[in-house]
Order: sequence, then C-alpha cells, then structure tokens
Amino acid sequence: VITLGIPCCYFISMYLHTNLLNVDIKEEGFIFTKFYQLYSKYYPNNPLPSEEFLTWFIGFFEGDGTFVIGKHEKYLTIIQPAINKHVLTYICSNLGIGNIDVHSKGNNTLSWSVKNHRQIYLLCLLFNGNLVLPTRLYQLMKFIGYINLILLKNNVNIIKFKDYIKRPSLNDTWILGYTDAKGTFSVNMTKLGTYRVKYILRERYECNKGVLEYILGLFSKEMLHRPQDSKAIMGPGSGSLGAVTQHHNTPNIWLLYIIDNNCKYILSYYNKYKLISKKIDTYNMFRDILVSDSINLNDIKYISKSMGNINRALQG
Repeated sequence: VITLGIPCCYFISMYLHTNLLNVDIKEEGFIFTKFYQLYSKYYPNNPLPSEEFLTWFIGFFEGDGTFVIGKHEKYLTIIQPAINKHVLTYICSNLGIGNIDVHSKGNNTLSWSVKNHRQIYLLCLLFNGNLVLPTRLYQLMKFIGYINLILLKNNVNIIKFKDYIKRPSLNDTWILGYTDAKGTFSVNMTKLGTYRVKYILRERYECNKGVLEYILGLFSKEMLHRPQDSKAIMGPGSGSLGAVTQHHNTPNIWLLYIIDNNCKYILSYYNKYKLISKKIDTYNMFRDILVSDSINLNDIKYISKSMGNINRALQG
C-alpha cells in the first residue's frame, strides 16, 4: 500500500528538477467516455456537459487549478479574483458539482472546490488521459495515488493511471481554457509615442516549454496557410510567428509571445471560440486595434490603460 504514494513523489521530484522530458504523447483527441458513463450514473437527470466545455475546463484547470493533498483532506480547487466570479459559476453550473466560497477577503478572491469523494473520483476520470502539461500529469499521478489508497481501504475499484499527455489543436477549446487562465492580451505605449500589441502565454518549468512551443507552431501554421499576407514578421526559427523564451526577471517562468501584426494570425481561433473570463474584454480591444485601418493615438492610449487595469485586476 505504501508504494502508491512514494513513487509519485519520486517521479514528481525527478521530473520537475531536471531537463529530461520522458513522457509519452498520445496523438489523439480528448476522450470522455468513462467520465460520461459515470456522470450519467451519478446524475441521470442532469444534461451531460458538452465536449467543448470539458476541453475548455481541462485547459483552464491545468492553468489555474490545484490538486490539494493535505494531511486530512484531498480535494480539487480553482482560485480566482472576484472579477472572474462568473467563471466559477460557469464551471459549477456546467458540471453540476462543487461549491463556490470566499477564499480570501483580503485578496478579494473566490474558490470553486470539490471535496465530495464521488465527485473527486469523477473528475479524476475526466483528467486521466486528457492532460496536456507534463507537470500536471505527474501531479495527477500523485493525487490519484492517494485517492486509490482511499478506494482500496473502502474496497472500491481503483483508477488505472494513464501515463501520457495529449496535444491540443486549433479545433478544440483546450488552448481557450488555458488562455483564460494563463494568457494576456495587451497594448503598450512606447517611449517613442508608438505602441506594441502583445499576446502572451506563460507557464512554469522548462519541462512545460514544449507545450508552449507546440501552441506557437499551431498558430504559425495559420501564417503559412496564408502566404499572401506579406506583413507577417518571422520570429526566431523558420516560419515562426513569435518565440518561447525564459522570463528575464523570474527564474523557471517561460513565455510564449507574439507581437504586433503577427497577432492577426491568432484571431481566427479566438473569434471561433469565445473566452469565458474577463479576458474577453481585453481580447476585444486587442482585436479591434489589430483590424482597424484608422485608429488615432489618443484612442490607443485609452485602450492601453483600460486593458492594463483589467490585466492588473486579473493578476490580483
């Protein structure tokens, strides 16, 4: 029984503190069969959450969620600034599980948490085999190890852990959910009186860098499919819209960034799939500047300030 916990901690430590990326990738879409089967059994009167929502939710949880392993409690939670309360309500209403509570009055944050054992089991089935970030895979391994120990003690079938990750695409909503958690749309004024448009995704740990590079590759293909647009500026690496680099001030933080006119190649995805968080407001302003043929500098200054206020509120 002890081995259920120890290997998980060992693999997480080994994985997060080395540059080795020894994880399998399944070249297939997100699969929700087992989740749907159990959800229908637990909640026969509830409508099934859509695949579009579930894929968004996985991306959002991988960005902002936490597997909590306390001495007395094991549960899942997502903490958000109050400005994003509607996101937690959206999750709660679509899944039909979990509770929303005040997390910190001082920081003005709320939390959505799932502590019911049956509901935790259900979410483990959802995440198992459907995660994208390598670090999240090994965090789930550890979490499932503890949950399986509880299941064994209660003579319940354990969860067979799936030790591989998936790849998102521009035809699903994982990147959308991840952007709602980790993305930034901004317009910044320069000292020369001009402006820069920026799209950024950020993530911790070098072992997750490959996911950011993969997402950048997906958006770069959008550019290659439209070679008639001569305004695209190649980033580092042939055929790349931008770059993935280490944050210059913060160790172990990696940034995917696309700037200025190249940002036009992400618009088709975010126009097709709508952001749920307050970032939809910054995206709309970001998009309007990119597609406008005539916008004056005073308007851009106002938009830049508005976007900055929202981004700061989201960061807490």
